[in-house]
Amino acid sequence: LDCAEETLEPVKRLINPVSASRQDAEIHWWDALRSAFSLAPFYVRYAIPVVAVALLIGSVGREILMSESSSPTPSVASQAIAASEIPPQYSQEEILQAMADLDLALDYLESVGERTGILVRDRFVLQQLEDSFNASFRARDGQPGFDQDGQSAGPI
Repeated sequence: LDCAEETLEPVKRLINPVSASRQDAEIHWWDALRSAFSLAPFYVRYAIPVVAVALLIGSVGREILMSESSSPTPSVASQAIAASEIPPQYSQEEILQAMADLDLALDYLESVGERTGILVRDRFVLQQLEDSFNASFRARDGQPGFDQDGQSAGPI
């Protein structure tokens, strides 16, 4: 049917009287809450949700801190003793070889970085400046307002 919702409301009440009255009660409750909230000053409308979130964060944070403090933590001395009891996984030669490989990789990356820096500087900085200077000199040499020495022959 092509009509307004208010027109069909009595028909809906006749079909399902219990759910319609409950739906009206929910709508009235929500409308009352919304109107009371909209009548409150601006700072109160934003302060209420902020305070609610702060209380929620505070209670959750307190629970986390209480659970961490109740669990026993081993002391540093017992951790050091436990670490010394763990058998080594790698031999001394393997560790030295890994350190040498790491140094070689770092040297290679450093040289690649230097070459890349030189390439970028030459291509995007120096080449652009050189092209700009050459263009200005060519324009100056080719302009009819300049004499052979490059001095302006104009009135200014």
